[in-house]
Amino acid sequence: MTELYTWLAGAGAVLIAIVGAWWSGHSKGKSVAESKATEDKAAASVAAAQAVTERQSTVVKEASNAEQKVANSSDADVDNELLGKYTRKS
Repeated sequence: MTELYTWLAGAGAVLIAIVGAWWSGHSKGKSVAESKATEDKAAASVAAAQAVTERQSTVVKEASNAEQKVANSSDADVDNELLGKYTRKS
């Protein structure tokens, strides 16, 4: 009978070791995935901020160019350009 208990105790110990190894690997894999997700999120945030900054600078440049073009053009030239762009075509 004691031999049976020894075999059962050994099998239980092996089972506990397997479950412990799985749990340890699961925890490590989870922490690695979480850190990668955090890095990806930070990189996406930086890229979005750069895109916004680039777009804002483009808009400011285009507005400045339009203001300068209007300031340097005569009233008739401005009227003709606006009529050419914004006339309804039926």
